[in-house]
Amino acid sequence: MASFEVVTIEKVDRTSYPCIFQNCVVQPAASLDCSLSVVKMKALQRYVRPQVVETWSPTQIAEYYNSTDHFYCPTYGTLQRKLAVSNLIFKDHKNLDAKKRTAGIELQLWDKFVSARLKELPKEYKISEEFEHRLDRTWKRISGRQSTIPAANFLEFFVEYNKHYTGEFPFDQTSILGMLHPVRGHLTRLPCSLQWQQFLHFLQLESLASFERQKGQQLPAKQICVYNLWKLMDTTGYLDFPRFLQLLHAMHISPISTFEDLKKELAWTLRDLPTELTGMHTGKAALRFELARRLFLERNE
Repeated sequence: MASFEVVTIEKVDRTSYPCIFQNCVVQPAASLDCSLSVVKMKALQRYVRPQVVETWSPTQIAEYYNSTDHFYCPTYGTLQRKLAVSNLIFKDHKNLDAKKRTAGIELQLWDKFVSARLKELPKEYKISEEFEHRLDRTWKRISGRQSTIPAANFLEFFVEYNKHYTGEFPFDQTSILGMLHPVRGHLTRLPCSLQWQQFLHFLQLESLASFERQKGQQLPAKQICVYNLWKLMDTTGYLDFPRFLQLLHAMHISPISTFEDLKKELAWTLRDLPTELTGMHTGKAALRFELARRLFLERNE
C-alpha cells in the first residue's frame, strides 16, 4: 500500500508547477490563503495527473466580485456583484417580510439587467413590424378577438401561424422547443393567460436568450428563459406555495403536494441555501426567483 506525505508549499511560482508537482496529487490547502497543500504519494502504482487547487481568501473573493472585468459584459458583472450581496443579506433574514423585500430587490436587479441587454440587441433579433403584424392577425384568429390567450394554446397559435406565413423567427430552435415542445416545453404548461403585449414581450425576451446563445453565453441565456417564465407568474419577486408549485410543473419538476415534499425534492439545491425556507410553511411562504433560477439551471439542460 502506498504511503502519503503532506507538504504545504507557500508562494509557488506558477510556471514551475509541472516540475514541482510531478508524481503528486494536489489537495486544497487547509488555510484560507493561496498556499498549496501537496500530497506526495510514495510507491505510487500509477501516474496521477497533477491538479493545482487554490483556495481564495474572503478579501480575494470580494475583489473578484467588485470588478466587472471577469464577466462577458459589464451589465452582467454588475448584476452578479449586487446579487452576491443580496444573497448574503437574504440568508440573515429570519422575518418573512424582510425576505419578501429582499426578493423584490433581487427581481428588480434582473429587470434592469434584461432592460439593458434589450437595448443592446441587434436589429435582426428584434421583432420587426412585419412579424408583429403577422402575429397580430394570428392572434385575432386564435383568440376570437378576446383580450387573452391561455398559455396552453400557444402550440396551436404557432401551428396556425405557419399555415399562413413563411420565414424565419427572430429566435432560435432552442427557444421554440422551450416554449412549445409537447414534452420539454415550458410555456404551454403554465396555468395562466397572456395579453397581447405580454406575449410580444415574452417573444422578445426569447429572442434575447437566442442572441446570448448565439454569442456562446449559455448560462445567461438559460437565466433569461427562466426569468421570462417567472415574469408571467409574478412581478413582486416571490410566489406563495401554490403558485410556486405551478411554476415547478412548467419546469418539469416532479409533482409536489406538501411543503415537506418540497423540502425533500429540493434537498440538493437547499444545501447551498440552508436558511432559504426558514420560517415558511404551506400557508405562509415567499419563494423567491433565485430559488427558481437555480432549479431551472439544475434540472433543464
